[in-house]
Amino acid sequence: MKRRISGGCQIFFAHIGGRFFGFRPQNDRIRIMIEFQKRVYNIVKRIPRGKVLSYKQVAAKLGNKKLARAVGNALNKNRDPKVPCHRVIRSDGKIGGYAWGTKKKTKTLKKEGVRIEKDRIIKKSSPTLL
Repeated sequence: MKRRISGGCQIFFAHIGGRFFGFRPQNDRIRIMIEFQKRVYNIVKRIPRGKVLSYKQVAAKLGNKKLARAVGNALNKNRDPKVPCHRVIRSDGKIGGYAWGTKKKTKTLKKEGVRIEKDRIIKKSSPTLL
């Protein structure tokens, strides 16, 4: 059952064991997504200059290496310059995507001392994060 409330928001009610529980699925999804993004950004903020992690390594630090694609999506939405998204690469050593383009990502990584040849990271170094 669902009913419309003021502001166009919908509340869904679930009947469980004789009790009704109301929740707002859209708001819960947004809250969970924002919390996930914050966790991703906190990990990426700790990657030092000249070091890189793969999307899969960031996902593993979150507790599930299968979340690599979700990590990429979260980083693509980042607009905070304090989060060095350019330091996250593909597992195969390729540069991977970047909201401002792969050329800028490559240039920034090289400027930080990361060796890149033929669009691949040479000697990928994984930092030890706290």
